[in-house]
Amino acid sequence: MDIKDLPEISALEDEDYFVIQSGDLTGKILKSNLEFSTPVTPQIITSINPPENPQLGMIWNELDVDNNLIQQWNYSYCNNILKWMSQVFDFLFSETSMSQTQVYPMNTDFDYYIKSFYGFYYSSNAMPSNGILGKRLHIGNKANFVNNYVAGIGFSAKAAQISDYQKQNVNLLVITEKPINELPNNKKNIIGTFPFSSGSYTVSINTYTVNCGFSYQLVRK
Repeated sequence: MDIKDLPEISALEDEDYFVIQSGDLTGKILKSNLEFSTPVTPQIITSINPPENPQLGMIWNELDVDNNLIQQWNYSYCNNILKWMSQVFDFLFSETSMSQTQVYPMNTDFDYYIKSFYGFYYSSNAMPSNGILGKRLHIGNKANFVNNYVAGIGFSAKAAQISDYQKQNVNLLVITEKPINELPNNKKNIIGTFPFSSGSYTVSINTYTVNCGFSYQLVRK
C-alpha cells in the first residue's frame, strides 16, 4: 500500500508517530522527536545611534535628536558583505531635449547601490527605419565622467505616437568620495546621463522624448 493512500489525521499527540516513505524505504518517527521551526520576526531597533552587534535582517529606525525618523535601515547583504541598507528609492531625471546631459550629485556621506536604469520613450513623429535614440548612465566626477559607462537604454524605429519602456538591471555598488581636489583622480560623486542617437532624421531629434531614471539604495559607510 502506498503511503499516499492512507487516511489523513487532523490532530496529533506527542506519542503519535509520523510514517515517512522515501523511495522503497518506509520508517517512523515520534512527533515529540521532531523539531519544528517557527518564523523569525525581524528585530526592530529605534534609536539615534546604530545598534551594536547587528544581526542579518535587523531593522533600525534612525532618529534625530528630536526623535524624528530620519531613515529606516535594513541590515542585509550588499556584494556579499553585511551593510546597513536603505529602502529602494527611484530618481527620475527631469524631461529635457535629446541634446542635453543631466547629472545627479550623490550624497557622499553614503555609498550607493545602483539597482536599475530605466527609460520611457514617446514622440508624435515617427523615427526613421534606421533611427536609434537612447540614454546612457555614467558615474564619476566632473573631471572623469564620460568614460565611466554603467548602463544604457535605446529605442529604435518607433512609429508615430508610440510609447515604450525599457529597464536594465545594474546591481552596482558605488563607493563615493567627497569632491575635494578632484583633478585628475577617479573620485565618484556624480551620476549622470548622456543622450545618444543615430539614423537619418527628417526632423530635429529634440522632437523625440526619452526620459530616464534609476533605482538605488543608500549604503552606510
